[in-house]
Amino acid sequence: MISTHIIKEEYSTKSVILHKFYNYLVITYLLENNKIKREK
Repeated sequence: MISTHIIKEEYSTKSVILHKFYNYLVITYLLENNKIKREK
């Protein structure tokens, strides 16, 4: 958590983009897992 806080202070816009991208990856990953579970 400390490292991410420092990154946000140094590169606020980059961290926002990375955060959105990370959220997108997590959401798509969870959706894919749900699809796989339903198919089984």
